[in-house]
Amino acid sequence: MRGQAKTPHKRISKDEGKRYEKSTADCVSSWRIDGLCASGYAYPDGNLHNFTANIHTKNGIHPVPASPMPTQPIILMITPDPIQVERWREYQTALEKSLLSHLPPKEVLCEWEILSQVDHKVYVWAVCKSGIESSSTPVVIHLETDGSILSVEVPEPGLSDYPKLFPTDVQEKFTYYRYGRAKEMSDHIDWRWTHIDEPPLIVLSATPTP
Repeated sequence: MRGQAKTPHKRISKDEGKRYEKSTADCVSSWRIDGLCASGYAYPDGNLHNFTANIHTKNGIHPVPASPMPTQPIILMITPDPIQVERWREYQTALEKSLLSHLPPKEVLCEWEILSQVDHKVYVWAVCKSGIESSSTPVVIHLETDGSILSVEVPEPGLSDYPKLFPTDVQEKFTYYRYGRAKEMSDHIDWRWTHIDEPPLIVLSATPTP
């Protein structure tokens, strides 16, 4: 093979987000991708990025330049309106009853962030957590005309309900929560258990700093 080859991308099905390092000196134990011995990073979308490789040919070892790091999407946070801020306890109770309904509400706290709102449908990512159990999922909150909560629609396990319940632009934000933001929301719930009067992050984000 002569010259530089286009850097390949390999789909990774396990250990997403973990750094993969293989010795290019031992091509038997390394990845073999189109004749390459390779190393790089796996990211949550399953592709191998920042990819480096050596081409082993009878004429020697030829390095392949690393591919550029992927551009991370900018997620725009939607600030709740004054009614949503005022009624945050109503939102929390509705999410508690929908996500961990088998537990007493006093044993559960919830965090949520608004992904989008269309008319009387509010699309949120919600995290609810007790001392021993938690749930993290996108949901649809249906509102009455006065802004009170009519119902909460939770997708069935799996992905089949997503196209039916969530617009495409909302679904595009899910990875951000699965790989980072939901953990931050869960950590804030842990903190709130020791500061029981503190509101969720969504309320703090809408409260002016003095």
